[in-house]
Amino acid sequence: MPVVLGIASVLGVTGVVASFGLFYLGERVFHLNRELIQSFMYLKLSVAGHLTIFVTRTRQAFWSIRPALILLAAALGTQLIATLIAVYGIFMAPDGGSLDFQTGRFPLSLCACGSDPLHSIGECRE
Repeated sequence: MPVVLGIASVLGVTGVVASFGLFYLGERVFHLNRELIQSFMYLKLSVAGHLTIFVTRTRQAFWSIRPALILLAAALGTQLIATLIAVYGIFMAPDGGSLDFQTGRFPLSLCACGSDPLHSIGECRE
């Protein structure tokens, strides 16, 4: 039991540090508004929860044993739903809305740079 408590504590502290780091990057480095930071935090918490499940389900490296198809389908399905909620602004500010492969413009959730919800790929490298 002490090992489980130790691992859970490390994962918990790591998650909190990552959340504050994401908030700092969004606010101070990329100068995003609070609504977009809220969307990013929502997506971070959604993704981090699933990745924790994949990491902690085996004693070896997480890629050593393939997850059950039902677990993989559930994780991918809920990530798709979470992304749609963030992009189209259900219960939060919208995060962009459309993908345009011809002009290279993507929602901010795919290209985190600047304060405008849509950026070209070249603008992300600046």
